[in-house]
Amino acid sequence: MPNPFDVVLEHLHASRFDDAENACRDILARAPNHPGALCLLGAVANGRGQWAQAHQWIDQAARLGGEFPVLLVERAVTFQGQGEVGKAIASLRAAVAKEPEVARGHQLLSELLLPGPDYYQVLSRLHEWLKPRCYLEIGVFRGQSMVLAQAPTIAVGIDPAAQLHATPQTVTKIFPLESDVYFGTRDVRSDLEADSVDLAFIDGLHHFEQTLRDFINVERLSRPDSVITIHDGLPLDSLTAARDRKTSFWTGDVWKIIPCLTKWRPDLNVFTVASAPSGLTVVLGADSSSRVLSDNFDAIVAEFMNSDPEPTKPGWAESMRMAPNDWDDLRRRLDRRAA
Repeated sequence: MPNPFDVVLEHLHASRFDDAENACRDILARAPNHPGALCLLGAVANGRGQWAQAHQWIDQAARLGGEFPVLLVERAVTFQGQGEVGKAIASLRAAVAKEPEVARGHQLLSELLLPGPDYYQVLSRLHEWLKPRCYLEIGVFRGQSMVLAQAPTIAVGIDPAAQLHATPQTVTKIFPLESDVYFGTRDVRSDLEADSVDLAFIDGLHHFEQTLRDFINVERLSRPDSVITIHDGLPLDSLTAARDRKTSFWTGDVWKIIPCLTKWRPDLNVFTVASAPSGLTVVLGADSSSRVLSDNFDAIVAEFMNSDPEPTKPGWAESMRMAPNDWDDLRRRLDRRAA
């Protein structure tokens, strides 16, 4: 016999709200005032957009069972529906603090903190607008970003375990190598069929020092008007930004590349588009002749290795060079890149 709570969740996921409500009431008929069932009635009301009713069910569940993580997530959905985004964010932060793996916790938090087009959509606009002759990607994974390249772009992807789940739209070359090995053994310009990179996307191993090495290698192939992008520059909290993965939603300590470049390469134009789920950092003004980062690599890594993110502290957005998730703003910044 299936778990009655699983039955409710199955109905909710399929937006069968009447069935979900009936299943909740069946549970309550056997266990009156069950906090979990009352919370799920709140989820049903959220699904229907009945925010006041959702509040009533969720508050009743909280009085009986306390503010458990799933309840806090549903309360955040209610606050969001009522336009109280600040309260929704606070509720989600409380939920993931209690249980980092609570369903939808970090995902909803990222959508509230970073509203608008996600980073795939921003990358897609970059491809459409730049029309790069060549595109270089580090960290292909299942290819969701790789297949954004359009003909006649030459696309080169680097990933030791790439598994494309979509069909490329242009000439696409995948090299199953670690990025350090690739740059150390391949003729990259030959692979790109160009002397320099037009657009690059770095989304490899989520460790600061590897991201730094990847940036150094990409910059050596770049021009001042090349566009270099880096994923995961805006962590949501310290746990998901840990070097050792502890959560399914994980950015690692990639974010350190931003203060690193700000300090060591003030000649670069660095900013981070506030796109879900964890930002898209853009670097303009590359200098292929610079050796500042490579010559000081060990000192830089030692300097930033033990620093922690503080995304809830005042001034965090400024330190991450956060830019609006707005295409017109991004296009204006790109228009000035040659200068």
